[in-house]
Amino acid sequence: MNARLNFASHSSSLTVAIAAVPTGKYHANADAGVRVTVSPIRKYDNSAIPAWAKACGQYINSARAVNDAQRRGFDEALLLNSRGLVAEGSGENLFVVKNGAITTNDRDDSILMGVTRASVIEIAHDLAIESRVAPISVEDVLGADELFFSGTAVEVTAIREVDGRTIGDGKPGAITRRIQETFNKAVRGELPQYRKWLSFTDVKNPVNC
Repeated sequence: MNARLNFASHSSSLTVAIAAVPTGKYHANADAGVRVTVSPIRKYDNSAIPAWAKACGQYINSARAVNDAQRRGFDEALLLNSRGLVAEGSGENLFVVKNGAITTNDRDDSILMGVTRASVIEIAHDLAIESRVAPISVEDVLGADELFFSGTAVEVTAIREVDGRTIGDGKPGAITRRIQETFNKAVRGELPQYRKWLSFTDVKNPVNC
């Protein structure tokens, strides 16, 4: 038997499995907007584990942060990076809306480079909403006109409160709603310009999908 036990991943075989299951909303309060807290648990630095990659072990960080947030009565956590800037949620990228423009951060801020994040940036461009990529501070978050998360599970979800401070009027804002409505139509195949994002399945013959 030639098997060896070590941490050298290049010597391991690769198996891919994809499971598709129906789920409800990631956050029960998603329609009204979620309540978040700035977590005392920091996001790991890119120099330790590459935050832009999805890997099972990294989710321990997310679980600690969201568990702490929910124990304290919030829906979700915002993690800061090693520099004290905002990284992202426990499983979502963050967008700040200010003066009609949206800002999200980038790889250097220890975030996952989310597919939904990229989709939101493209939608914003198509809707003629100014967007930029830049570091986000806690002050930027607290002073935002609107905030929203993006992600595979949360899709586009408004943030209505951060650590007891109401964002905007406490409801999903106009820009968030425009992006959210466009995204929802896109993922349901209702907008031809975004059908390139979709892979269609044969529900009668799932083995052939």
